[in-house]
Amino acid sequence: MLNADTILPLLKDIENERIERTTSKDAKEKFGQAICAFANDIMNTGVPGYLFIGANDDGSLSGLKYTDALQKDLAGMRSEGNILPQPVMQVYKVALPEGDVAVVEVQPSKLPPVRFHGRIWIRVGARKAIANEEEERILMERREFNTPNFESEPCFSATLEDLDTDLFRSTLLPAMVDAKEIKKDKRPIEVQMASLGLFYLPYNCPTNAGILLIGKNPTRFIPSASIQYVQFEGMTKGTKVLNERLFKNNLLTELHNLEQFAEFTLERKRPELVTGFRDTNFIGYPHNATRELLMNICQHRAYNGSNSPAHVYEYADRLEFDNTGNLYGKARPENFPTETDYRNPLISSVMRALGYVNRFGMGIGLVADELKSNGNPPAEYIFTEPSSFKVIVKSADPYVKPIGTDAGTQDETHVETQDGTHPKSIREQRQARLIDLIHRHPTYTMEEMAGEMGISRTTVYRLIKSMNGKVKYRGDQYHGEWTVIEG
Repeated sequence: MLNADTILPLLKDIENERIERTTSKDAKEKFGQAICAFANDIMNTGVPGYLFIGANDDGSLSGLKYTDALQKDLAGMRSEGNILPQPVMQVYKVALPEGDVAVVEVQPSKLPPVRFHGRIWIRVGARKAIANEEEERILMERREFNTPNFESEPCFSATLEDLDTDLFRSTLLPAMVDAKEIKKDKRPIEVQMASLGLFYLPYNCPTNAGILLIGKNPTRFIPSASIQYVQFEGMTKGTKVLNERLFKNNLLTELHNLEQFAEFTLERKRPELVTGFRDTNFIGYPHNATRELLMNICQHRAYNGSNSPAHVYEYADRLEFDNTGNLYGKARPENFPTETDYRNPLISSVMRALGYVNRFGMGIGLVADELKSNGNPPAEYIFTEPSSFKVIVKSADPYVKPIGTDAGTQDETHVETQDGTHPKSIREQRQARLIDLIHRHPTYTMEEMAGEMGISRTTVYRLIKSMNGKVKYRGDQYHGEWTVIEG
């Protein structure tokens, strides 16, 4: 802060990239441009810029009287929303014998480019100018250097009230900080959050990571911070929607919900007939694999990539995980999945501390092992789109779509005979073939029937069920035969 002694050399100096003088008291457009330009600090001086109100071009004073109204008007420019990101600035009076000087002291922004009414103003020597593309690029690179990722940036429109402080104290803080250190820590909660990267003290607001991890309503500030699940009856989005759900709470809440969702919804466990007397549980998607893919959505996605949520689509035969943000950093298609990098290192570290990620860089291997053990085909990873990353997991269930789906389930498709009469459905044709097969090979297993008929084992099972007791199995699991009940 300047005083009567330190201000005089600046008043007498020529106008330059650090100093602007004016005698106007209400030229808010001019003031806003000057504040914006000083905050951008295009020369990267690292020192404050000064707007002197009440001083002539030659440094002499105009006899200004500093009033409360003037101070309120100047201080209000910081938060009225025309200068974004909000500048770090001070407004104060320096009283001199010839009159007062209203000083607006502006610190260089760590988050350039700063815009006033949507325009980037800079200082070019003693004058202001709108930044050209190259100057804007310089400012953007400086921002990236100061805040290397989106999660570290301040969320300017949020306040401490938008964070769930109880969740922070009860869950996140104990996971990240030793209990003895927590007991000794008497700092304000904002400082505690800032030490973990959840709060940005210079602007007194949460970071984007804070909003994502413990925000009360994350999508209010980060529209893409959600995961949409839709289950379709058939193979395409044009079929009937059977189920849908939107996960849009903060990550500390939704990570637990997603774990439960993977186990109790996506697993698709169902009984299947092994013999005439024994069923076994059939798992379409192992929940440890789908859980890992859901965790990867939360950990690796580009939350600033678009306003669209991440998508999990379930079709009759597959799951598709579609996430914003392609491979990041050192990870490339040619070295995936052996090379890993982290778009969101803070979120990753919190997930690791809470146990949602066991070991960094091991998720893809875990998915592969789980799918192989369950009998699923290997997952298909698609990163040909520059802004998205997609994973397709085929079901281990040799599923044939139900009647009424987009496949039309061919069981109900009628096929005419050669003379155009007596149409029969494919189901009826298959039933007739099955009866003939049983007459010829009564000891065949379901697998052998399926191989002979060129259909899946599950389809054989459904055919037998559809015949309403006309086909019976007699014997035990290892020795028995099929019979057809005539009549």
